[in-house]
Amino acid sequence: MTPILFVTGTDTGVGKTVVACGIARLLARSGRAIRALKPVETGCAGAGETLRAEDAERLSAATGERYELGWSHARAFALPAAPSVAARHAGETLSVAALAKWVQERAEDVDLCVVEGAGGLLVPIGPDGTMADLALQTRAELLVVAPDRLGVLNHVCLTADVAKTRGLRIRTIVLNSTGDGNAPERQLEELRSLLPHIPYFIELPRLPSVGAGAVADAIVDALAVAGLTPESLWPTG
Repeated sequence: MTPILFVTGTDTGVGKTVVACGIARLLARSGRAIRALKPVETGCAGAGETLRAEDAERLSAATGERYELGWSHARAFALPAAPSVAARHAGETLSVAALAKWVQERAEDVDLCVVEGAGGLLVPIGPDGTMADLALQTRAELLVVAPDRLGVLNHVCLTADVAKTRGLRIRTIVLNSTGDGNAPERQLEELRSLLPHIPYFIELPRLPSVGAGAVADAIVDALAVAGLTPESLWPTG
């Protein structure tokens, strides 16, 4: 079974897509066959059949793959809300099991699949579970993106506790600079001491935004300078 790296966050708006695109490009540059997917995307522009899952498109472009529009996501919704809420608003119901099957089918013919979730681990998808359940059903390891700001120690530790309770393994924590100027010093060192069982911790400077259809080289360079390597990202299976 193809190893899957599931990118989750401690909250929404913490830079998951930028980091996920960067790691997808970094892994693709290593010469491996990489696929990047976002099973559910909400807050999509457009209406009806013309909804555009732009994050999913950016992820796919980051790997260098080119597919028909809509291939890299299973479901798109207009309402900017949790998937369960956005789906209900559209008169639909999502299934974790169905999304897990979709991910596994898309991941069959590559070396590694990067999957970006929506929000954090306990964001609800449907009656059968949350993002944590999706990660568990796809047998994924986690990369957690957290904003380098006041309060992050609590948020990361809560995420780690949920992961442990659900039987999920966090492989890498990425402390992402939000540039808001209120981040205390030495938070990365404190996280290492609080969570000694997690193999990799990465601290990133403020990253550029993701350009339409591609990932800026500066993002990949910043990830590499911070010490993010294919080895620190590759699930052990």
